[in-house]
Amino acid sequence: MKATLRRCSDPLHCQHLWDAIITIRNHKQLPSFDRIRRYMSRMHNMESDEVEKHLEECASDNLIAVTRKVGQKGSKVGIEQEGFRLPTPPEEPDRHDWYCFECHKGGEVVCCSKCYRVYHKMCINVEDQPYDNEPFVCVVCKKRLYQRSVKSRINREDLNMLLAFTVERLKERCKLFAQLPVNILERVIPAPSQKPGVFLSDRAATSHQSLIRADQMSRVSASEPWRSQLLLHHQMDLNTMEQKASDCRYKTLYDFEIDALTIVHNVVLYQGVHSTIADMARQMLRDCQYDLMELEQCKDCYRMSNEKSDKYWFCKPCRPPHQLVYAKQKGFPYWPAKVIKVENDLYDVRFFGSQHQRAVIEKSHIRPISVNIHTLQVKRTSAWNKACEELKKHQELLTAASSNETEQRNPLRPDSELRHRGDLMSPDQESRHSHRSQTHLLQASPKKEGREDEVSKRIYCSPHVALI
Repeated sequence: MKATLRRCSDPLHCQHLWDAIITIRNHKQLPSFDRIRRYMSRMHNMESDEVEKHLEECASDNLIAVTRKVGQKGSKVGIEQEGFRLPTPPEEPDRHDWYCFECHKGGEVVCCSKCYRVYHKMCINVEDQPYDNEPFVCVVCKKRLYQRSVKSRINREDLNMLLAFTVERLKERCKLFAQLPVNILERVIPAPSQKPGVFLSDRAATSHQSLIRADQMSRVSASEPWRSQLLLHHQMDLNTMEQKASDCRYKTLYDFEIDALTIVHNVVLYQGVHSTIADMARQMLRDCQYDLMELEQCKDCYRMSNEKSDKYWFCKPCRPPHQLVYAKQKGFPYWPAKVIKVENDLYDVRFFGSQHQRAVIEKSHIRPISVNIHTLQVKRTSAWNKACEELKKHQELLTAASSNETEQRNPLRPDSELRHRGDLMSPDQESRHSHRSQTHLLQASPKKEGREDEVSKRIYCSPHVALI
């Protein structure tokens, strides 16, 4: 397992330096070290030694180009000056990423032999480290290969339909709570500063957005695609995930989770590990993993809770059906509920009623659905009556579904269908079959003389024997 140095610069500091170069160029000046140092000190409180270090690292990674130009104005006429300019994106994409997929930092990394991801040696678990002279396969590829080898309970079309619901839910949460932008390359840019000579870059605006009034902020899409081309190896966002689900390209649930992990990786690189948007991306990942866990537990519950085709959507039975119980939560009476899962004597239930809330209940507060309702000492309120109405509707639908399955397994076929398939003979067919059987037995009977021969003929000619 050989480690190679891909990049050593920090992507966030690299973007700060790019902002400094762009701002200085907008002033029609040469982006020299002194001008960049003053900009970084004013905008990011960075010392001169630190600025010099980051400039050297970015230059060694080909993220900033060093130029030399002869001065043509003022006291710099005829004097060669060192400056910096923005890089040009590579013509051919690199095979592997430049930053660790686990900690999102540069340095000496190990490249996966199956995908584009790279990892630091210290970020690789002991059980995932290969033996000597063996190619390294990352944990993402191992888990993906295992998930694809296991036969899924959900076919591919249904899986992508359910994942489309998941993407829609994630986008709604991002929009509702002003969280992660659908396109992670969107940046918040303030209105132009009122003070002359003061310029705020988009990076600085993101870090100072809490100090700026909301009516001065505007969210715009990235107009500089070269930034993402230089920093993000595999671009991914919620719109791309939605398109992949629409095209039925996801094979397993873990393929979907990998794309969510890629979004977090890209956001941390592009926006900074301690940025607000990075925290939102991590929250999005937790929401995504929770939804995938719910989908894996019961795809029917997940589908019906997203579709909500009618008011009795919660009453429709799943396959296999859930256990029905009365569960008691602290401060509430016993309430009818579906058991989603049981783990260590803890029941994860979802209650019947208007809200269909979830709760984890201890086994001591669970009663079977067949218990006498009078022993529960429940006060019959309107909410309780509605929950019982849903429970009754669910039991009716469950009984109807069970009857349909029984009829499908053991259908009652009419005589005409049986005769058509050869399972039942008509009276004429039975007569001809009896005659052929008698003739066959007579021809196969041994030849005997006297009384024994007559007895044998009577026995072999008996219709009962022939039918047998």
